[in-house]
Amino acid sequence: CKKKCCCGARGLVITLAITGIVLVVIGLAAQPAIHALMRSVIKDSINMENGNSQLFDVWSGNQVVPEYMTYYVFNCTNSQEVQELGAYPNVEIIGPFTYREENHKFNITWSPDDNTVRYKYNRTFTLLDTRCDKPYPDTLEPPLCTLDDNMTFITGNYALVGFINQIAALMQPNPMFNLTFPEYVILVGTIMNIVKTEGKQENLFMKRTVYEVIWGAEDPILALLFKALPADLIAALGITSPVVGLQYNNSVPIYQNWSSIYTGNDNWENAFSYVSWAGNDRTLAQSANAWKGCAETDQGRLYRAQGNMLNGTEGMQFRPLLDENSILPVYAQDILRSSFLHSTGYSSIQDIDLLRFRIVPWALQNATLYPPNCAFSNYGPSGVLNMTDTQHAPVFASKPMFYDADPIYRTWVTGLLEPTEAKHDTFLDIEPWTGSTMHAHQRLQVNLQLVNIPYLEAFWLLPPMTYLPIMWADEWAVISSDLADEWKSQIGLGLSVATIMQTAGIASGLGLLGIALAGTVVLAILARRREAGEGTPLLKGSLNSDI
Repeated sequence: CKKKCCCGARGLVITLAITGIVLVVIGLAAQPAIHALMRSVIKDSINMENGNSQLFDVWSGNQVVPEYMTYYVFNCTNSQEVQELGAYPNVEIIGPFTYREENHKFNITWSPDDNTVRYKYNRTFTLLDTRCDKPYPDTLEPPLCTLDDNMTFITGNYALVGFINQIAALMQPNPMFNLTFPEYVILVGTIMNIVKTEGKQENLFMKRTVYEVIWGAEDPILALLFKALPADLIAALGITSPVVGLQYNNSVPIYQNWSSIYTGNDNWENAFSYVSWAGNDRTLAQSANAWKGCAETDQGRLYRAQGNMLNGTEGMQFRPLLDENSILPVYAQDILRSSFLHSTGYSSIQDIDLLRFRIVPWALQNATLYPPNCAFSNYGPSGVLNMTDTQHAPVFASKPMFYDADPIYRTWVTGLLEPTEAKHDTFLDIEPWTGSTMHAHQRLQVNLQLVNIPYLEAFWLLPPMTYLPIMWADEWAVISSDLADEWKSQIGLGLSVATIMQTAGIASGLGLLGIALAGTVVLAILARRREAGEGTPLLKGSLNSDI
């Protein structure tokens, strides 16, 4: 009877052990198996074939993701001292000026094989109705309110400086003009005299409303020069209108040209990447806004070609199935260049786990440290992007407050805030399974380079070098609760099931293995006790008989 009991116990222990091992194996295999299934489903559903993708409505603008553009302007408080005494500019930051941004694609046309889709798009900005009770120039997250964008401030006259900069370009070989240096000096002097005598009371600095600086208005000086200077000179300068602004709004010509992207139909890794943008097919090289830097060598021409390439997506959607080693190409239309993002850690929003991506550190290095940046004529201290080629004025982009830039930039202007990564760096929080951006801050500062030029009267009293901040912008978006819930009900549910199955399987299996191990120990102890119990009576009996 005891032996039968023992055999039954051993069988139970073995059964528990085998069951435990099976559950552990199932637990370990469940998550990879479900993840593999999810990868397959995502690859099949990510492409936008004929608009059937779940992401199509978000990409096209039919399903709106809340996006905002918040601006802060720099009011120069000592413009007279800068022009007449060579003082460095002192600025005060005024903001926020917050606009609701909407991007809507239209005239969407699919290629016959559904591998690409072409479209035109409209980008609009609308000032928020809610007015701020006071300025908020230094906040981690911009408030959903705005100051009045009709308020005025003093800033650098980038229109006039750009005009003079374009005249300097005429000293290079030109089919219409080929100015000598003396002719250049005389022409600039004539222009500045026109400005003075017409009573515009403006020189290298100007007073404008925030709206005029951001969205554009007819510049009185340029309007005057358009009338006073020969038409062939104006044409040679490539300036088509006296209207000047730093940001486009609504349907401007650049947005009325065709753009196209890959749908991911033939290769999911190319999904959402540009094929062409605003009429430029894969490159900006043939456009009026092409990057023209680098030496005329084979290597220089290669770097220039790379600098003009349209690589990557618009930034709101990337290919799916990302990890911490992913490098993502992105095309930033506001600065007309491609760059790369790399993962710097993890974040979460609305209980969704995300990967945080930032711009690669070499993007704004000078050409000495990173030779390919010769395409952008980045020959000065690191930390800025020389946009003279594309803006036709000595305009330089940087991170706000010159964050991550050479410290010398902050010595050339006073009144800036202390830069921090949290407030002044660009980042995109991307959901790795779908490649969707769920939280982002794309931050950019626009600066006007002012240089002391001894032979030009308007410039000869300026400080030796300064980069005057004009404004900085924060384009930001956060996924809505509805879209977050939709993700949780689909991708999130699959991930939760995989985790639960893995946790339950491993926990149950280890629990049964623990019971089996305990049972094995108990059986071993009982077996030893039985052996000891059977031998003792024989020994005692022989001793008693001797007595």
